[in-house]
Amino acid sequence: MTALVFQRGTRVVNPRGVFWSLVFFLALSCGQGCAPSSDLDQGIAFIRYMTGKGFIQESTFMMNSAKTPSKFVEWLLSDFGKAEWPGIKPTDINPNVPLKQKIDVMAPKRPETVAFVADTPDDSLGKQIVLRGDDAKNVLILSAYADPKQSPVMVVEIPFPAL
Repeated sequence: MTALVFQRGTRVVNPRGVFWSLVFFLALSCGQGCAPSSDLDQGIAFIRYMTGKGFIQESTFMMNSAKTPSKFVEWLLSDFGKAEWPGIKPTDINPNVPLKQKIDVMAPKRPETVAFVADTPDDSLGKQIVLRGDDAKNVLILSAYADPKQSPVMVVEIPFPAL
């Protein structure tokens, strides 16, 4: 079998070498950018996944008459909302609430070291993501705290889908 080689001017370019060089450089550049780099980033990705229109439309949140960002935060952090979180353990919620999970291999993993709270940071918890719904702007505001006694290390606004 003959190798495919292109000659350009005085240089010989081997397509196989170019291909493997690209693969190598993509693998190197993907180290930090392709996956969440910290547990707070992972927590943001976890919440972002659950604010997707597909997730919301198949959830019990749709039974709520007011489909606003603030009501979504209230529902998401309730036992009924948590029962639908990907990867939730039965011991994490009230035993009277049935789990309504789907197995979704694409769902980001919920970081065990990050708490999720509504509206204001909880000083008794460590790393946490504070969720607030801004109904006027139709967005969810996520504030990530490495230490709840300090300023947030990251604030992200996620547009709430039209339902």
